[in-house]
Amino acid sequence: MIAINYIGHDERYDGDLIVDLFFDKDAYIVVNSAEEAKDCDWYIENERFESGGNVKNESRLYTQSGQLNFTSSRILTEIIDDEHEKRARLKRLNKITLYEALESIKASRSRWGTLVGIRPVKIAHEFLDKGMTIEAVRSYLSDLKVSREKIDLVCEIAERERPYVNVEALEDLSLYISIPFCPTRCHYCSFPSNDLKKKGKYIPAYLENVLDEVKEIVAYLQSVGKHFDCVYIGGGTPSVLSADQLAYFLPALHDLIDFTKVKEFTFEAGRPDITSLEKLEILKANGVSRLCINPQTFNDTTLVQIGRAHTRTQFCDTYYLAKEVGFDNINFDLILGLADESLEDMKQSIDRAILLNPDNITVHTLAVKRASQIKEFNETHLIGEKNVVEDAIDYMYSEMKALDYLPYYMYRQKNMVGNLENVGFCIQGKEGLYNMRIMEERHTIVALGAGGVSKIAFPAENRFERHANPKGLEVYLDNHKHYLLKQIDALKLKYDA
Repeated sequence: MIAINYIGHDERYDGDLIVDLFFDKDAYIVVNSAEEAKDCDWYIENERFESGGNVKNESRLYTQSGQLNFTSSRILTEIIDDEHEKRARLKRLNKITLYEALESIKASRSRWGTLVGIRPVKIAHEFLDKGMTIEAVRSYLSDLKVSREKIDLVCEIAERERPYVNVEALEDLSLYISIPFCPTRCHYCSFPSNDLKKKGKYIPAYLENVLDEVKEIVAYLQSVGKHFDCVYIGGGTPSVLSADQLAYFLPALHDLIDFTKVKEFTFEAGRPDITSLEKLEILKANGVSRLCINPQTFNDTTLVQIGRAHTRTQFCDTYYLAKEVGFDNINFDLILGLADESLEDMKQSIDRAILLNPDNITVHTLAVKRASQIKEFNETHLIGEKNVVEDAIDYMYSEMKALDYLPYYMYRQKNMVGNLENVGFCIQGKEGLYNMRIMEERHTIVALGAGGVSKIAFPAENRFERHANPKGLEVYLDNHKHYLLKQIDALKLKYDA
């Protein structure tokens, strides 16, 4: 057992995130004095104080007998007028000292060092925006204790993304449309979704509301000389829409949006069990240029365990149908860390995905989110072993590199198995524009429909504002006009200023 005493600052939340990289929750306590730690094997004082006119962060590690065993110190010597920047700098230095003290007695469980944020590549772009070199990025991440291979990954992705997410490339907007209905709910899923059997009757009214939102948003954007150049229809599972509903909804979108200016139009077909040849032909005829069909795993036993109503064979059949229809930019999603999959199970999924030669493969590490059934019902048997997942990740990187799949975007999530990452790979030239934009938060994305979260970017100020529609289907249907006006007002703050 180890005890942590936070002194002279109010950053326990961030401190606990660092301790979590080394110890389970039941293996450490937070105390207010050395006396409270007398029964613990180790005691750390994580303190901030004035020292010679500067601010000093120091972590001191003591044995059970009270002997000082290790000290790590960092001093902020610069004069920083911006209070937000000063606080961020002090917080970073404090986490480093705590990390080093913990590292002196136990190996970290994360290759990301003190970096617990979910968008590591965003840091690289902030450096590059200031005219700094990629070597400066490497040095900074090294100071944060990030491993060499993760530093290489961040820098490779940042350089690949740069033409798509530099400030000059972000004048236009992206549109996300949420279709929050699913035939069944996967056990790991935390996205807003509604059971098709129970709430499918609302779909016609829902589509009308979304089209109304698109109409009003497009009219406003036209008034300020802006347009959408990227459209993404996600969910839920958008392919729950019937062929007739798709044949109505997609042409209606074309009547409202100038698709001659759209560079990428993505549709999440998602579930092969409800994606038919007829639906694929409708998608193709209406200009969908990028399609997502997601196996998650190629292990049929696991598919049953996680609530997917399709088999590996059904997935392959749907993929081949999409190729026959003419789709030449198809993404697969894989999840590593599902159920009790062995390393061989995960390797086979990676191998089978690559063998099909899709244009994109997005590899997720399972994240156990609060809204998922895994979390709600404590289905811990559906979570893979950390060390096994790490080995699978290493295998995945080596195989992707050998077959010329390039990492082009990446993000992390809380409660991920092994504190790892999600990475999108692509064949050269098939980078997913929307994926890069949403992850780096430098581009304005208008999200419509229930559960949609718009991100209105102010690049010059290095910030963005979130504006969320309600997740509840009935609440959205009853109040969509109210939230639509709030979206337009938010856009006016950016474009009418």
